[in-house]
Amino acid sequence: MSEPTLVTRLERVERENRRWKVIGLGVMTLMGLALLMGAANPGVQDEVRARRFTLVDDKGKIQGFLGFSAIGSPTLFLLDNPTVTLFDSERRPRVQLAGGVDKSGLRLYAKDGDSLADLYVESDDWPRLSLFDKSARRRLAVQVLPDGSPALTLRDKERKIIWKAP
Repeated sequence: MSEPTLVTRLERVERENRRWKVIGLGVMTLMGLALLMGAANPGVQDEVRARRFTLVDDKGKIQGFLGFSAIGSPTLFLLDNPTVTLFDSERRPRVQLAGGVDKSGLRLYAKDGDSLADLYVESDDWPRLSLFDKSARRRLAVQVLPDGSPALTLRDKERKIIWKAP
């Protein structure tokens, strides 16, 4: 092969090599952009399917899970003094369920977010029902005392007892 033919072929190979490098770089750039766009906007999935969702705190300790009980019924398990609060469309609390060592119970809220009714069991195992007025003042309390006897207390708007038994 003559030298000019060899030089010509080498120049052509180098041009093709540069062209493939540019095409490869362009393809890699487009793929990188597509990956970044996908990460920035993951979209909303119509359905997520799983047998169990586990909730962990910042230290990796399991605090609860949504899964199935030992008998196979769907169950939400929450640990370490959990509270579940349901909010309305205005993000005001409407119902709260709490379970803990010191106090477990149910609280119902008015539209303005004030507490209207509580049903709680305190750490001393005394159940108590309280009803509140629009100003969040306890007006009625019903409870079972440690000896098992019932107690009822009615209060006026200044929180003074107006009737009590026993």
